[in-house]
Amino acid sequence: MNATHSIKNYGIVSNTSNTGAKDSYGLAMDMMPWVPAYNEDGSILEVASADDQAYHNPLRNIDDAWNETRYYGVNFSSYAELDFGQFWEPLKGVKWRTNLGAQYRNSRVGSYYGEGYTNPFKNPAMAPNVANNEHSQKLSWTLENLLYINKTIKDIHSVNITLLQSAERYRTEGLNMRGYEITFPSSLWYNIGASNNAKYAPGSNFSTWSRASYMARVNYGLMDKYLLTVTGRFDGASMLAAGNKWDFFPSAALAWRMEQEKWIQQINWINQLKLRVGYGVTGNSAVNPYQTAGSVTSTYASIPFGVGNVSSNTIGTKTNIMPNYSLGWENFIFKCWC
Repeated sequence: MNATHSIKNYGIVSNTSNTGAKDSYGLAMDMMPWVPAYNEDGSILEVASADDQAYHNPLRNIDDAWNETRYYGVNFSSYAELDFGQFWEPLKGVKWRTNLGAQYRNSRVGSYYGEGYTNPFKNPAMAPNVANNEHSQKLSWTLENLLYINKTIKDIHSVNITLLQSAERYRTEGLNMRGYEITFPSSLWYNIGASNNAKYAPGSNFSTWSRASYMARVNYGLMDKYLLTVTGRFDGASMLAAGNKWDFFPSAALAWRMEQEKWIQQINWINQLKLRVGYGVTGNSAVNPYQTAGSVTSTYASIPFGVGNVSSNTIGTKTNIMPNYSLGWENFIFKCWC
């Protein structure tokens, strides 16, 4: 088990979008190289006109913007093994192993923009005298149980059986609040309640998904020369549509270790040669949680509604993402001749 803690300060802003500067350094690099940052007396240049190229001077904004992320994390990994052959001779070659891994993440993002901040991104959430406090918790874990059965019969037959049961889950939730016209600038993001409540902007989020798997694999070898592998998996994913969450994925392979043949061993420049043919099916469930259920939005859904001469709009909802009740596993068939 290990634990981590970090404090990050991105300066003016931490921009996670695909466009624009990502931090204070990026903002400085976006400016023309001839734009001055200091006055002739060495003080930081501050201009009043937003049309001036030096208006968004990063050095000016650094002292008027706080953007801090506190991060706490714990990783846990463990396993246990049991050899049944140590307790009863007929069970020699039978082993059980369990693996458990878990990860917990907690983060707090706080930002405040002072009265002198020029808001180079022109984002209302980054306007002067605006504070934001965001908390996030993430928990994920994976549990695996494996049973191994290894037997050798009459010195020429080897049978290896692997049984697997696994489950994993991911859960995240968050709370965020933004305050405008902060009453006490020195409180930064720690007293957002003391702000213009008419513009108060709270929010929250939640998401969770889980997967489960069952697998059986049989490896058979004859004289360590002819090999057969047969596998069957049964996997389920909560992200997929109801009735299509589970699917079966079989595979099989045959192999011939030709270097074990005496007539191959007579060839000096060959020390390993295998011929293998295989067939199988794999699956993909990379879908965002709740996506198959669809969603609605109130954006552009404020319209006149009613009977007769309606003079006011009614805020409603409209479909944002169409539901997909038949979305299941994406299957891939592979064939191997090697």
